[in-house]
Amino acid sequence: MLATACGSGSDSDDTGAPGTARPGQTGAEMGSEEALGSPGCDPATKRTSFFFVNGGPLCVNPWDTGDDNGGATAPGVTDTMVEIVVYVPNETMQESMTSTGAVQAVTDQRTGKAASYADMIRDYDAAYRHAIEQLHSFQTWGRTPEFTVVEASGPDEASQRADAVRVLALEPFMVIDGSNLTTGAPFFAAAVANAEVVVLGYMDGNAAEQAPYRWGSQSPTAGTYLLASFLGQSLSGRPARYAGDELRAEERVFGIVHPADNWDDGLLEDLLDENGSTPMAVSLEAGPDASDAQQAATTMVTKLKSGGVTSVVLHTGPTVVTALMAAAEAQGYEPEWIFTGFGFQDFDLFGRQNEADQMEHAFGMGILPPATAQPADGTPVPPAPDPFAWYWGDDQGVYGPPGLLWMTFVYGAIHYAGPDLNAETVRDGLFGVPAQGGADEGTTGFLTGYGRTTGLPYDEYAVLGADRNLMWWNPELEGGTQVIPSLVGTGKWTYLDGATRYRYGDFPTEEPTFFDPSDSVAEVPSTSAYPEGLSPELSPCEGCPSAGR
Repeated sequence: MLATACGSGSDSDDTGAPGTARPGQTGAEMGSEEALGSPGCDPATKRTSFFFVNGGPLCVNPWDTGDDNGGATAPGVTDTMVEIVVYVPNETMQESMTSTGAVQAVTDQRTGKAASYADMIRDYDAAYRHAIEQLHSFQTWGRTPEFTVVEASGPDEASQRADAVRVLALEPFMVIDGSNLTTGAPFFAAAVANAEVVVLGYMDGNAAEQAPYRWGSQSPTAGTYLLASFLGQSLSGRPARYAGDELRAEERVFGIVHPADNWDDGLLEDLLDENGSTPMAVSLEAGPDASDAQQAATTMVTKLKSGGVTSVVLHTGPTVVTALMAAAEAQGYEPEWIFTGFGFQDFDLFGRQNEADQMEHAFGMGILPPATAQPADGTPVPPAPDPFAWYWGDDQGVYGPPGLLWMTFVYGAIHYAGPDLNAETVRDGLFGVPAQGGADEGTTGFLTGYGRTTGLPYDEYAVLGADRNLMWWNPELEGGTQVIPSLVGTGKWTYLDGATRYRYGDFPTEEPTFFDPSDSVAEVPSTSAYPEGLSPELSPCEGCPSAGR
């Protein structure tokens, strides 16, 4: 049900080797003999079906209506419902952040016009509920998520803290911070987690101290580990061969531009040493993607240049990247620009906005998968199906990109926690689910997983960000972007080795050959997103709007 209101590390023990799942939550008993006999479970794959056949979560214990689930196992939980608040930007915030990607459009597919977050959540939730009713995709243990949408009063610290008080007064079990997809609302999220309420949002450097209450989509800590692995194994100690003429014969000297907040220079220094890389000669803080980025970039480029940096590591958002390249062009400075995937900076559209001459020296790690190749006959490639498209089709319902992440976390957390729903059982349940996709299964999509399942040597509370592909900027290629095919333009990221993805410690020990079109791809077949290239079968959706109902 939906109402509206206007207006990484762990505290658990260190057991569990990298790449392994911990024992799942006892109440759920995922994969047990009893679980394999539950309705909707396929014993061969040990999974339920969702919008794909056998593409749902791992099977858990069956549950009969009327069984005792413990009732109020945590604040915001009763025997029949789970209270969830979704914190979204107000109209003014949406207008100011749309161009940066910090907000993504919510659209009514019937009219093509903008719609509300409340309507998006209602329609996404309808798809999940239908899947549960028809396919037994998720087990909710007798409880139903109930969503309340709260608009942020503003992005500043005072507003965030006041909004946290307002949201906590609603006594939710879980809060989704959807106020800013790039930086989140850090003061708001910290206040919610300090009140021991589960919050899903942007993972900042304080999140590790607030486990098991802070969860996210992309991990900044994982990015630091992967960066050190990539630099140490693939680049350090070699000439800066992709820099401009004045620098390319010199051995690489690294300098990094990183966030002003939520950053640990000491961690990076230790990891670089562990991975055999030279340290950072220059380390500079960049503020958020603000209007004064260009002025700050001029000073930063001066420091990088005077510090003898041949290779600038861009661990910062796309607006700062654009400002740095403009300042470098003005100062006649042509270093290697090493991308890291931070803040989805590897989106093709962002690359097209940067200085073209500087982008000729751009390469590194990407988090986004490549675009899907168009069929030879010119038939448009339909977007990858998700629960929303499965249920609503392409001309009904209110759609928004964040809906899939939010609903997957909500229903997955409840499913794997078991009947005794609280923050600790959510953690234990999600940490017990093996990693999927990307570097784990040899696909070009994201590696997903929590805890230590993705190969990181610490407990991870973000589902994405534990693997990267290798890429370089090709200024001559034309086509759509990775995420939005309709954004056609010139300039695209091009990927090595068929867009192979790498985990921590697995990067090539020989320097990769960037800027070689003969060994690179900008697009991949749609089947590359699935293990062994086998496209799964779409589940029937009986009685759905997509089927004409």
